[in-house]
Amino acid sequence: MWEESAIQVLLRFIHAHVFATLEQFKDWSRLSSKSLKELLQNMEKKSLIIPKVVEGLGEGWILAQDISLKPSKIEPSVFMLHKSDILARSHTSELKRRFGNREVLQYLLIDGDFQGSVIGHWRIGPHDVDDIVVELPASERIDRQQEIMNAVSWQYHPPHNRILRYAGKEVDT
Repeated sequence: MWEESAIQVLLRFIHAHVFATLEQFKDWSRLSSKSLKELLQNMEKKSLIIPKVVEGLGEGWILAQDISLKPSKIEPSVFMLHKSDILARSHTSELKRRFGNREVLQYLLIDGDFQGSVIGHWRIGPHDVDDIVVELPASERIDRQQEIMNAVSWQYHPPHNRILRYAGKEVDT
């Protein structure tokens, strides 16, 4: 049955995601709102998922088996994720609201949250990074510049690619 298969797919997604909002389920699955709401209601009725409000994330669901999980401190980290990465894809609507019409090449997951993007014009072959946009407080943005630049330059490295700007300011190359 389609419904049982769809539920299994959604369960696998939330297992990997741990907590997900309706918008994240929709962005990732591309299911219609109506179908998705029906599936989530059925999953709740079967006690597979539990509604939960997470501070800073909003209303969503968690697997019933994960209800006892407690938040832990996130270690400082910077990861560059492709727009098609499962985590970035499940945040598509939010990321479009935040980074608008810019030509995003990649997103930056900083300390467990999407807090930046790599901007440029994709081409077949070498291409430059026009800017690294970072949504951190000014002092932290400056203090962590090298760490963030290292994460980006891991894929966009000289001599084939140059990073032209960081937070809107020209970078010495």
